[in-house]
Amino acid sequence: MLQACSGGNSGAGGKNNGGSTNTNTNCTLGNVANVTVSGMVTFDRVALLSSGSLDFNNISQQPLKGAVVEAICNGILVSTGTDANGNYSLSIPGNTSGVFIRVKAQLLRTGTPSWDVAVSDETQAVKLIFSMDGSQFNSGTSNSSRNLNAASGWGGSSYTSTRVAAPFAILDTIYDAMQLVLAANSSAQFPPLDVKWSASSITGTYYTNNIISLVGRVATDTDEFDEHVIAHEWAHYFTDTFSRDDSIGGSHTRQDILDIRVAFSEGFGNAFSAMVTGEPVYKDSQGLSAGFNFDIESNNCGANRGWFSECSVQSVLYDFYDVANDDALNLGFAPIYTVLTTNIPATTAVTSLFSFITPFKALNAGSAANIDSLLLTDHSIATITDDAGTTRTLNPGTTDQLPVYATSFPASLCVTGENGGYNGLGVHRFVQFTAPASANFTFTATRTSGLASSDPDMSIYSSGVLTGFGESTVNNTESFSVNLVAGTVYVLDLNEYANYSDEAYDPSGSLANETCFSVTRTQN
Repeated sequence: MLQACSGGNSGAGGKNNGGSTNTNTNCTLGNVANVTVSGMVTFDRVALLSSGSLDFNNISQQPLKGAVVEAICNGILVSTGTDANGNYSLSIPGNTSGVFIRVKAQLLRTGTPSWDVAVSDETQAVKLIFSMDGSQFNSGTSNSSRNLNAASGWGGSSYTSTRVAAPFAILDTIYDAMQLVLAANSSAQFPPLDVKWSASSITGTYYTNNIISLVGRVATDTDEFDEHVIAHEWAHYFTDTFSRDDSIGGSHTRQDILDIRVAFSEGFGNAFSAMVTGEPVYKDSQGLSAGFNFDIESNNCGANRGWFSECSVQSVLYDFYDVANDDALNLGFAPIYTVLTTNIPATTAVTSLFSFITPFKALNAGSAANIDSLLLTDHSIATITDDAGTTRTLNPGTTDQLPVYATSFPASLCVTGENGGYNGLGVHRFVQFTAPASANFTFTATRTSGLASSDPDMSIYSSGVLTGFGESTVNNTESFSVNLVAGTVYVLDLNEYANYSDEAYDPSGSLANETCFSVTRTQN
């Protein structure tokens, strides 16, 4: 067993066993009237300095909200959850000898609303939820109090004992994220979420398929106390399960000129983290003594602000939400939630700032002028009138990125790596069209200029659902056939593999890998 301290006025001992495996077979169940065992569960939170680095001189005990608490006696005797102040109460038979209290890094509720969130050990092949066990005791014949605290493990200049607090600090941030959603929809049904962490984890921090992975290795980086980072990743879970997220992912920074799907996804994640924490300055610790920060509220997105910027997206979304008197908008999270859960899943375009702003203005018609003004004044984004972002005039870089969507065939489109490979703006170009008939169609992309040896690829989506694709390695051309439904709106995605395949691609020259294609459609 890994040892960790806990305590409180009961003097209860505690240990973090990394998983709920001890069923306490040495316990003897009492046979007298039930007594109440209650107490408070807390965890050590390490604060972050304004720079974003960990402040080990500022460790406070915070209430653990909503966590599963069990009385263990030859298995689970009874269970409950802590309330919003970290308090719990259990009724167990009096004179039970050898019972102990276990707190699990899990949020669990059935019915309406419902959720199941667990922080489990990334190093284990099977799912083991982190837990903290109190010391064994005799329940006696009167009510008693037993408090438990998950300690940080910090010894003054380094970690000297088990970092018991880590999984509970992660859970606490997710609890707060859920409360923001519940305030907008008190009946929310949250799909199960597994959070993977360990003290030796170096696999990276990311979300995929109802799993959040967080780094935890001290020598590399730790994320357990980085509330913005955790809330950002939870935002990806939210858009994946409650909304729709067409992002292709990949590396990104606030100053990048990004694929519009990525810009919206990452910008929302940052804005959401500020909404959850109530802190517009995003902080991310890096190791034990370093970190970075940026101000989501400041609107300082530099020369690359625009409809392709995650910085612009995060800034405007937070401005829509916040209560600060720095702009004319103060709309809260509810309308943002409505658009994300109702309009975004149904858009026939890809998910982007365009497909958010259009219904958002319709929902908040009285604020439409202020929304347009904020977008234009702070981010050079001209009035958005539809999900496709037509009438754009701001074209970053040398290669023509406009219109955002072509709308007819043949379409002449140029792709580029000048804004970076894989997910830079221009790596993908779009054609939005309505199928003229229910039939089989062939789509062909033929190189017209650029790379002497190109490898175009194409995909077709219907409201975010992949309908067909062509990914052959034939030189300078791509062709594939797909059945379409008359009257349905589709989006064709064209890219050049030389750009798309290299996430680390560093563009060299203003026309890096620019290649142009003619895209045709024929009915078979």
